[in-house]
Amino acid sequence: MAKICLSPNQALEERLSNMHEQLAGATSRLDQTERELDLERATREDIIRAEVERRMAEAEKRIREEVESEFADERAMKENPKGAMPGMLLFQEIYAVEEMIKPFFGSCKVKGKNPERWLTYVLYHIKDTKEEDLYKLLPEFWEDIN
Repeated sequence: MAKICLSPNQALEERLSNMHEQLAGATSRLDQTERELDLERATREDIIRAEVERRMAEAEKRIREEVESEFADERAMKENPKGAMPGMLLFQEIYAVEEMIKPFFGSCKVKGKNPERWLTYVLYHIKDTKEEDLYKLLPEFWEDIN
């Protein structure tokens, strides 16, 4: 091949033209890389956002279940205060019954009557006693047969 002789100006212009082409190619590659990075960044953000939403939904569900469980326990205790001890009185109920019966026991002692026998008699007969005759079960009116 024959070498073409270029003038110094032409050689500089050709070099400048090549540099412009290389710069345009590099700019094009840079733009393409930026678009790819933006797409990857958006995809990662979507993945992260979806994961955060999933974890928040799980946490919300777990908290809701815990709260509902606590409320269910409270509701169950209100509906059935004997709770885990069916057929048995709770301590507070036993104490309340004891506080109600103490005056009757005191009255039995003052009247000289056996409190245990009186209470046994009352518990045995109270369901068969008419409402207007309930006063007869009080220690003052009860007569110990034995």
